[in-house]
Amino acid sequence: MSVESGGILRFETDDAIGGNIFRVEDNGGLEIGGQYGITSLVSGPTGGNVQTTTRTFSQNAVYKYISTTLNQESGDAIPSPVRSIVCDKAFGRTVTLSKNVSINDSLIINVGTLDIGSFSVNGNSSGRTFTMRGGELVVRSTYPTNYLTNTFTSGTITFDGTGNVTIPSSGSDPAVAQYNSLTIRGNRAAGTNITFQNSGDINIIEDFDISALNFAGVATQKFFTDGSNVVFKKNGGVQNIQCSPASPVSVLVNLAYYNLKIAGTGIKQLNSSVASTTFNVTNLLTLESSTFASNYFDMKVSGNWLNTGGIFDPSLATVDFNSPVLSFTNTITSRNQAENPFHHLIVSGPGNVQPLDDIRIEGDLSFLSSSNLTMSSSTVTPTTMTLLGNWTNQGGTFSAGGSLVNFAGTVTQNMSR
Repeated sequence: MSVESGGILRFETDDAIGGNIFRVEDNGGLEIGGQYGITSLVSGPTGGNVQTTTRTFSQNAVYKYISTTLNQESGDAIPSPVRSIVCDKAFGRTVTLSKNVSINDSLIINVGTLDIGSFSVNGNSSGRTFTMRGGELVVRSTYPTNYLTNTFTSGTITFDGTGNVTIPSSGSDPAVAQYNSLTIRGNRAAGTNITFQNSGDINIIEDFDISALNFAGVATQKFFTDGSNVVFKKNGGVQNIQCSPASPVSVLVNLAYYNLKIAGTGIKQLNSSVASTTFNVTNLLTLESSTFASNYFDMKVSGNWLNTGGIFDPSLATVDFNSPVLSFTNTITSRNQAENPFHHLIVSGPGNVQPLDDIRIEGDLSFLSSSNLTMSSSTVTPTTMTLLGNWTNQGGTFSAGGSLVNFAGTVTQNMSR
């Protein structure tokens, strides 16, 4: 039996062809519904859909995995290199590679999950096409190479496994210009870590999920993000920003963002299963657009806070502006104090913290030991701090410059120097 050029043979289930010879010719197509895919030699219950004595599968053909009721293996007879592999299953159903496969033309996921397993599915040469119209790609080692840079608008890229993993960005090689949804999970061995690429941006327009990520061993730094830029840019609705893996529960293990940008429209909100979580940004936080909601979670920002066009909803949470380097100044740009008030605000670290425009604090202002809050020295364009709560100084320094501090509370406000 042969599948000729332009022809497609479809196996709905585990039904198998026996006999002497089976061929898929160039430009033919095979739609595979069996649990064990297509195998080179095996016969019987685990032999797959083709169990003839001679089995020939053209490299210049399209192989589509289609079972909507079974998880599947690709089988070891899938040719490599191969023109195209298509995952066209159902939500929650998986096809797992049985070997390393290189792609001559295209890798396509329409629905369902393609799990690379311990193998690879790289392009056979640069410039191949990887298309996601939905579904999920599960990566257990390194992200596939030799594909055109993707701007995903559907589907989920999931990094699973037990070892180290590096998350591609728009500037890395391989590159991902934009993730639709990004998941990092798995039971990671002691000593492993997650690295965010430090060139370009990690753009996410839907879900970011680390809630099923576990690390073995003692609680230490697990996320290495220096130099990286993570951008949450969903348009409309609510987009959650996570920082806490499943275990161990420790601030040492939590994801600390380096540069974090809030973009798109709708609401971007902090979210964690641990109520006491403090979110950390170690360099620059940019509010480009949309509403950034603290969602009652505290934040620590160790770089600049730059609001160029967003809205900040502080709820009742605290923002700790930490300037960790002596004689270095971290700045706060609120853009509009009425739209972007803070609730509680803490100044910490030996460096300087300086508001560049008017700032409104609707809760308490606290100076920790050796901290420095420096207002603008300009008397031509002075800045105003509006404080509705208490002023508590635990050993810090306040430099008023040419600014105005307005104690605007409606109840008694306490001030300690």
